[in-house]
Amino acid sequence: MPDLSQPGTGSLLAVLLDMSLGRVPGPTLHPESGMWINLVRLTDKALREYEGARSELHEWLSARHDSPRLSPYFRGIDYLENCVVTTHRAVLHASALRTRGWGTGAPTVTSRQEQRLRRARNGVEHTDDWLGNKRIKEGQVHTLTPIESRVQIGKEQLTYRELASCIEKLYATVLKIRQVP
Repeated sequence: MPDLSQPGTGSLLAVLLDMSLGRVPGPTLHPESGMWINLVRLTDKALREYEGARSELHEWLSARHDSPRLSPYFRGIDYLENCVVTTHRAVLHASALRTRGWGTGAPTVTSRQEQRLRRARNGVEHTDDWLGNKRIKEGQVHTLTPIESRVQIGKEQLTYRELASCIEKLYATVLKIRQVP
Protein backbone atom coordinates (compact mmCIF):
# COMPACT_ATOMS: atom_id res chain seq x y z
CA MET A 1 0.00 0.00 0.00
CA PRO A 2 1.37 3.43 -0.85
CA ASP A 3 2.37 5.53 2.15
CA LEU A 4 -0.05 8.39 2.85
CA SER A 5 1.37 9.47 6.20
CA GLN A 6 2.81 12.69 4.75
CA PRO A 7 -0.39 14.75 4.27
CA GLY A 8 -1.42 14.46 7.91
CA THR A 9 -4.91 14.48 9.34
CA GLY A 10 -5.16 17.98 10.77
CA SER A 11 -7.19 19.68 8.05
CA LEU A 12 -10.37 19.93 10.10
CA LEU A 13 -8.47 21.41 13.02
CA ALA A 14 -6.81 23.91 10.65
CA VAL A 15 -10.17 24.93 9.15
CA LEU A 16 -11.75 25.36 12.59
CA LEU A 17 -8.75 27.39 13.74
CA ASP A 18 -9.01 29.55 10.61
CA MET A 19 -12.69 30.15 11.36
CA SER A 20 -12.02 31.04 15.00
CA LEU A 21 -9.44 33.60 13.85
CA GLY A 22 -11.91 35.20 11.47
CA ARG A 23 -10.42 33.79 8.28
CA VAL A 24 -12.94 32.31 5.87
CA PRO A 25 -11.29 29.07 4.66
CA GLY A 26 -14.12 27.90 2.40
CA PRO A 27 -17.86 28.08 1.79
CA THR A 28 -19.92 29.78 4.50
CA LEU A 29 -23.47 29.51 3.14
CA HIS A 30 -25.81 26.53 3.30
CA PRO A 31 -25.64 23.89 1.80
CA GLU A 32 -22.04 24.34 0.62
CA SER A 33 -20.76 25.02 4.15
CA GLY A 34 -22.07 21.62 5.29
CA MET A 35 -20.54 19.90 2.27
CA TRP A 36 -17.26 21.67 2.97
CA ILE A 37 -16.99 20.67 6.63
CA ASN A 38 -17.97 17.10 5.74
CA LEU A 39 -15.36 16.99 2.95
CA VAL A 40 -12.64 18.14 5.33
CA ARG A 41 -13.72 15.80 8.13
CA LEU A 42 -14.11 12.79 5.85
CA THR A 43 -10.78 13.42 4.13
CA ASP A 44 -9.02 13.43 7.52
CA LYS A 45 -10.90 10.28 8.48
CA ALA A 46 -10.03 8.53 5.20
CA LEU A 47 -6.34 9.28 5.79
CA ARG A 48 -6.52 7.89 9.36
CA GLU A 49 -8.38 4.76 8.26
CA TYR A 50 -6.02 4.15 5.33
CA GLU A 51 -2.91 4.51 7.47
CA GLY A 52 -4.49 2.33 10.18
CA ALA A 53 -5.11 -0.39 7.59
CA ARG A 54 -1.60 -0.06 6.22
CA SER A 55 -0.10 -0.36 9.69
CA GLU A 56 -2.22 -3.35 10.73
CA LEU A 57 -1.65 -5.25 7.49
CA HIS A 58 2.07 -4.55 7.67
CA GLU A 59 2.10 -5.91 11.24
CA TRP A 60 0.18 -9.00 10.14
CA LEU A 61 2.49 -9.65 7.18
CA SER A 62 5.71 -9.11 9.12
CA ALA A 63 4.68 -11.22 12.14
CA ARG A 64 2.85 -13.98 10.33
CA HIS A 65 5.83 -16.34 10.16
CA ASP A 66 7.16 -15.72 13.67
CA SER A 67 3.95 -15.77 15.66
CA PRO A 68 0.87 -15.97 13.47
CA ARG A 69 -1.90 -13.71 14.81
CA LEU A 70 -5.06 -12.95 12.94
CA SER A 71 -6.12 -9.89 14.92
CA PRO A 72 -3.98 -7.41 12.91
CA TYR A 73 -5.40 -8.89 9.69
CA PHE A 74 -9.01 -8.42 10.78
CA ARG A 75 -8.32 -4.94 12.19
CA GLY A 76 -6.75 -4.12 8.81
CA ILE A 77 -9.94 -5.25 7.05
CA ASP A 78 -12.01 -3.12 9.43
CA TYR A 79 -9.87 -0.07 8.66
CA LEU A 80 -10.07 -0.77 4.92
CA GLU A 81 -13.86 -1.04 4.99
CA ASN A 82 -14.11 2.26 6.86
CA CYS A 83 -11.61 3.85 4.47
CA VAL A 84 -13.48 2.79 1.33
CA VAL A 85 -16.85 3.99 2.64
CA THR A 86 -15.43 7.25 3.98
CA THR A 87 -13.43 7.99 0.84
CA HIS A 88 -16.46 7.50 -1.38
CA ARG A 89 -18.57 9.79 0.80
CA ALA A 90 -15.84 12.45 0.63
CA VAL A 91 -15.67 12.09 -3.17
CA LEU A 92 -19.41 12.79 -3.36
CA HIS A 93 -19.01 15.97 -1.26
CA ALA A 94 -16.02 17.13 -3.33
CA SER A 95 -17.95 16.56 -6.54
CA ALA A 96 -20.97 18.50 -5.26
CA LEU A 97 -18.74 21.39 -4.19
CA ARG A 98 -16.93 21.39 -7.53
CA THR A 99 -20.24 21.71 -9.41
CA ARG A 100 -20.90 24.79 -7.27
CA GLY A 101 -17.53 26.34 -8.16
CA TRP A 102 -15.46 25.26 -5.12
CA GLY A 103 -12.17 23.41 -5.55
CA THR A 104 -11.97 23.82 -9.30
CA GLY A 105 -8.43 23.39 -10.50
CA ALA A 106 -7.66 20.68 -7.94
CA PRO A 107 -7.08 17.17 -9.27
CA THR A 108 -10.31 15.20 -9.51
CA VAL A 109 -11.10 11.54 -9.04
CA THR A 110 -11.54 9.91 -12.45
CA SER A 111 -14.87 8.39 -13.38
CA ARG A 112 -13.22 4.94 -13.35
CA GLN A 113 -11.84 5.51 -9.85
CA GLU A 114 -15.21 6.76 -8.59
CA GLN A 115 -17.02 3.80 -10.14
CA ARG A 116 -14.65 1.21 -8.63
CA LEU A 117 -14.74 2.99 -5.27
CA ARG A 118 -18.56 3.10 -5.35
CA ARG A 119 -18.78 -0.59 -6.20
CA ALA A 120 -16.41 -1.52 -3.38
CA ARG A 121 -18.42 0.68 -0.98
CA ASN A 122 -21.65 -0.97 -2.09
CA GLY A 123 -20.09 -4.38 -1.52
CA VAL A 124 -19.08 -3.43 2.01
CA GLU A 125 -22.46 -1.95 2.85
CA HIS A 126 -24.63 -4.56 1.12
CA THR A 127 -22.80 -7.84 1.67
CA ASP A 128 -25.95 -9.30 3.20
CA ASP A 129 -27.92 -8.61 0.02
CA TRP A 130 -25.06 -9.63 -2.26
CA LEU A 131 -24.76 -13.00 -0.50
CA GLY A 132 -28.53 -13.50 -0.36
CA ASN A 133 -29.13 -12.82 -4.05
CA LYS A 134 -25.93 -14.62 -5.06
CA ARG A 135 -24.22 -11.54 -6.49
CA ILE A 136 -21.26 -12.89 -4.50
CA LYS A 137 -20.93 -16.35 -5.95
CA GLU A 138 -19.50 -19.42 -4.26
CA GLY A 139 -15.72 -19.20 -4.22
CA GLN A 140 -15.64 -15.39 -4.39
CA VAL A 141 -14.43 -13.42 -1.39
CA HIS A 142 -17.37 -12.45 0.81
CA THR A 143 -15.74 -9.68 2.78
CA LEU A 144 -13.52 -6.81 1.68
CA THR A 145 -10.29 -8.77 1.37
CA PRO A 146 -6.76 -7.41 0.97
CA ILE A 147 -5.06 -9.23 -1.91
CA GLU A 148 -1.54 -8.27 -2.99
CA SER A 149 -2.06 -4.90 -4.70
CA ARG A 150 -5.81 -4.55 -4.26
CA VAL A 151 -8.90 -5.16 -2.17
CA GLN A 152 -11.70 -7.32 -3.45
CA ILE A 153 -15.27 -8.17 -2.50
CA GLY A 154 -17.17 -10.53 -4.73
CA LYS A 155 -15.98 -9.69 -8.23
CA GLU A 156 -15.41 -5.99 -7.41
CA GLN A 157 -11.80 -4.83 -7.12
CA LEU A 158 -10.10 -1.61 -6.10
CA THR A 159 -6.32 -1.23 -6.17
CA TYR A 160 -4.48 0.34 -3.26
CA ARG A 161 -3.01 2.82 -5.74
CA GLU A 162 -6.53 3.88 -6.86
CA LEU A 163 -7.67 4.26 -3.26
CA ALA A 164 -4.55 6.24 -2.31
CA SER A 165 -4.92 8.42 -5.41
CA CYS A 166 -8.53 9.25 -4.52
CA ILE A 167 -7.50 10.26 -1.00
CA GLU A 168 -4.61 12.37 -2.30
CA LYS A 169 -6.97 14.16 -4.70
CA LEU A 170 -9.43 14.83 -1.88
CA TYR A 171 -6.61 16.27 0.23
CA ALA A 172 -5.54 18.49 -2.70
CA THR A 173 -9.15 19.67 -3.06
CA VAL A 174 -9.26 20.63 0.62
CA LEU A 175 -6.01 22.59 0.22
CA LYS A 176 -7.31 24.27 -2.96
CA ILE A 177 -10.50 25.41 -1.26
CA ARG A 178 -8.49 26.66 1.73
CA GLN A 179 -6.08 28.28 -0.77
CA VAL A 180 -3.06 26.66 0.88
CA PRO A 181 -0.14 26.34 -1.58
